[in-house]
Amino acid sequence: MLEVVKKLNWKSLFNIAVMIFSIILMIYFVISKDGLLDLLRSDLKISVFWVSMAFAFQFLNYLLDSYLIYIFVKRTVPEFKFKSAFKVSMVGQFFSAVTPGASGGQPMQIFMLNQYGISIATATASQIQKFLVYQSTLVLYSIFAIFIRFNYFKENLEPYIWILALIGFITQAIVIVFILLVSYNRGLTHKILSWGFKLLGKLHIVKNPQKKMEDFSNQLDVFHKHNKEMFKSVKFVIKAFSAMIILLTIVYIMPFFIYKSFYSDGTESVINMLCSQSFVSMVSSLVPTPGASGAAELSFGIFFGGTFTATTMKSAIVLWRTTTYFVTIIFGVPFARLSKKLSYTKTESKEEFVQRETENIKK
Repeated sequence: MLEVVKKLNWKSLFNIAVMIFSIILMIYFVISKDGLLDLLRSDLKISVFWVSMAFAFQFLNYLLDSYLIYIFVKRTVPEFKFKSAFKVSMVGQFFSAVTPGASGGQPMQIFMLNQYGISIATATASQIQKFLVYQSTLVLYSIFAIFIRFNYFKENLEPYIWILALIGFITQAIVIVFILLVSYNRGLTHKILSWGFKLLGKLHIVKNPQKKMEDFSNQLDVFHKHNKEMFKSVKFVIKAFSAMIILLTIVYIMPFFIYKSFYSDGTESVINMLCSQSFVSMVSSLVPTPGASGAAELSFGIFFGGTFTATTMKSAIVLWRTTTYFVTIIFGVPFARLSKKLSYTKTESKEEFVQRETENIKK
């Protein structure tokens, strides 16, 4: 037991602590006054149909995320299969849920893609392209929400909450600008990486940083080549953004299903609830805990305070977090065990793939 504890670093201990906190928080929402147990004992019936819709849409979210990974990778690797994209998606979903600020999701997806014989540069380019589309769509959704619900939030929320939402929006916009600069400006990317390798060399984390940078140069060329090619196809860009809009709508409509499960005859506007969830995402994204634990529950209670009553709010949070967060962890566990054995495409070996990529660079 002591050996296991010694092997855990502070990051692992932090993640474990946050997960325990999240579980305790959910238990509190279940057993406390006006919690889920009290709701189940009351005369208010929970609609199984609407709760099932929430779960169904969460799995639809997984499929659509898999589709986006599939189309971004298939542009440069025609042999890539949707089944593989689904596995990559679930690996990302799981590690995003259990790491601070969802920081582990994309690196593990890139690693998984590399297991399928896809070069690190190509895998990274596809994931950054997808992330760029995601962030851009997120900002557009946020702008829409701000315009639609500006007066409501301004009148009904404390000023500091409104400020946090705006900070979240600005942060998302800055991330997009940074990604664009790094993805399409090779000179800037080279300077950033060169500086990074030199720093790691001085800290004795990386040996021979200059050689490491030279080895990384070809991968960097592939990375920028794929990024520039993305916007050459207007049809592809429209398809990617359309799929991402649908995906975010699926994620943001979850609270509406939870609301309908309590109030089947309720008349709360779907648009208002989509906007409220957009603000929840903006605020909770500022807190770098696994699954934005703590911040997600608090911001949900704030922005949906006018939607759910005091007797249903805790239960709503439990159902919302279960369908959007805990189910992802449970369903993603089988995919978290990554194979150490490389599994290349059936039609070309790793050597053939690298040769093809090198020829593309020369062109």
